[in-house]
Amino acid sequence: MTIRGHGCHTQAMAEKEISVLERGVKSFSKNVVLPSVIIVVVLAIGASGYFYYQYQQTQALLQNPTLSAQVENARLLQKVGALYDLPKDETPTIATVSDVKLLEKKPFFQRAQNGDKILIFTKNKIAILYRPSENKIIDFTALSVPTPTPTLTPSPTPGKAKKPS
Repeated sequence: MTIRGHGCHTQAMAEKEISVLERGVKSFSKNVVLPSVIIVVVLAIGASGYFYYQYQQTQALLQNPTLSAQVENARLLQKVGALYDLPKDETPTIATVSDVKLLEKKPFFQRAQNGDKILIFTKNKIAILYRPSENKIIDFTALSVPTPTPTLTPSPTPGKAKKPS
């Protein structure tokens, strides 16, 4: 059904509605799109800054192997410390099992695997076998560290010195 006689009026109303819709779209783009773009840009800058910082930290560790080992040891002690109350008065000697076949005859290493870490606390006389892949303490033992015994060295007895002939 077509309405006649109101063509001009209907067309004017349609143009008005289109104008209102265009203003709504422009308003929507100003109110939603622009803030969204700003948020995305800020997030991208933040992520870039974070990854740049991580890259710089990694480069510093690669250039200083001693620092890298210290950081790795600190992380290891933190993980093992969460599982067991480690001695606070001593820094352990840390070793990595690299060839389990060489150690398999020793009772402490019966369940060891390549890559396991050994923490040796000589002052507190304990050793811990830790598996980083499972975040698990595999074995624990008391150490029998021999205490050095002082050796007596004979000292020359005071006396008369011989004269050279």
